[in-house]
Amino acid sequence: MQATSFAALAVRDVTETIAFYERLGFTGPPAEVTDGTDGVHIIMNGDAPLFILSSEAEFQRDTPALAAQPLGASCVFCVGVADYDATAARIRDQAEVLQEFTAEGVFRMLTSRDLNGYAVAISEIRV
Repeated sequence: MQATSFAALAVRDVTETIAFYERLGFTGPPAEVTDGTDGVHIIMNGDAPLFILSSEAEFQRDTPALAAQPLGASCVFCVGVADYDATAARIRDQAEVLQEFTAEGVFRMLTSRDLNGYAVAISEIRV
């Protein structure tokens, strides 16, 4: 699997944000990724994910360590990895894990805090 990097963004209105990025020439989500709540939506840059969008409320619920941050500062840096399981195991041993999310067969993400306080996520996307 090819490693892919992208940003996860909290947004005021998911539908309006998807339409905005589509107007810029990016494509909307090929499918919603959901855990049974609001879900997240993938904005594509050709065949590669560019952003994962979630509503502000969903982001605050799923990433409480960043809930108090202003909307524009709610970014999680996401890095696609070739071997998700091995990388996740190393992170669990070495860093504070903020969130783990799985949508079976489609998407997995583990978010941790780095030594400077940044939220950094590793991911595996199958779209």
